[in-house]
Amino acid sequence: MKRARPKIRYQKSNPFGLAGPIRPLQAKLRGADTHVLADMTGVHWDLKWCANVCRLLNDEAYWHRLPGLEAIEAMHDALYIKYGRCFKGGVRTAFVVPASWITELAPDLRSEHSFAISVRDKHVAHSVNDFEQNIPVAVLRRKKDGGLQVRQIAVRRGQVFATALDSMTRLRRLANKLAGRVMQEIKKEKRRLFELAKRLPTSTLEHNLYDSLSEPPSDRGIDQPRLKP
Repeated sequence: MKRARPKIRYQKSNPFGLAGPIRPLQAKLRGADTHVLADMTGVHWDLKWCANVCRLLNDEAYWHRLPGLEAIEAMHDALYIKYGRCFKGGVRTAFVVPASWITELAPDLRSEHSFAISVRDKHVAHSVNDFEQNIPVAVLRRKKDGGLQVRQIAVRRGQVFATALDSMTRLRRLANKLAGRVMQEIKKEKRRLFELAKRLPTSTLEHNLYDSLSEPPSDRGIDQPRLKP
């Protein structure tokens, strides 16, 4: 006797329309118990993104496929911004990479971390150090009698648009090492929340079911901090 095919319990969601039920069903977990996992996941995502961008920026052949120096500089600056916010908090108050993790690093990676934070704080986010120089100058002409005549005013501009390739290599190692450690903590948090979630009443799970693939857009302004789950 031919066996009947098992009935699919939940309709598969449309990956492009972002509509329809999720398979499998998902219920939002709320409260302070969930904040650590949420923030860890954000930090891990940023660190892995940084490692991937370091790999691209360390590939000179990739540079030549980009439309210009502005694209390289944009990726470079975004890299240091992403890396720096893994330590700066913001709304991620439940978890940032602990300072103790940095002190336990090998000396070269510890030095690279300090360099990366300085690039972020003193060059990319704020114009502070010698990576940017704007020096007004008088453009001169030497006269026949040996004197100097001022012709116009200009500005000599110099700016570092990307750090050295060997720095990208170290930063990639650093980001991957920290991301691996964050992932270990994520696994622990997931096990802890799994036990908590199993004790939730069915009515709570039903009330918190997601019925679409994306969160509804917020009506808060872009300058407002997001709400914790």
